[in-house]
Amino acid sequence: MLFQIGSIKIAHDTDGVTAAVGVELPQYSKELESIGVIGLPHPHNIGDESSPCNVTVTVGRQFKDYAAAERFEYEHAEFLRGVGRGECVCITMLGNVFSFKDAMIESAEHSRDDSKGVYVKTTYNVAAEGRGR
Repeated sequence: MLFQIGSIKIAHDTDGVTAAVGVELPQYSKELESIGVIGLPHPHNIGDESSPCNVTVTVGRQFKDYAAAERFEYEHAEFLRGVGRGECVCITMLGNVFSFKDAMIESAEHSRDDSKGVYVKTTYNVAAEGRGR
């Protein structure tokens, strides 16, 4: 599992706390980004590689106690200030690989679940210029 922008790893399964990485892909509007093909009953969606898109990346992290989770949230906010633009690469817990060109984190939000140790779910909103490799 991996979530990185440029050369900066934001989450990876070797850090000792990352438990899950998921990606919610952008949806394309049929009305705005579709083409009619003669002879086919429905328009086909297209996604221009240079078109802007917003992607949501969710990372789940497991901590041993509440203090460690709280410390991570504070330090992570400071860490994210240093993340600039670059190619966004995500490898999900299912092994799927997604990449987006010229990406930047617009916001990050934490939520906690204290039922089993302390599980922190972080939702990152990423703006990108299009699909990568």
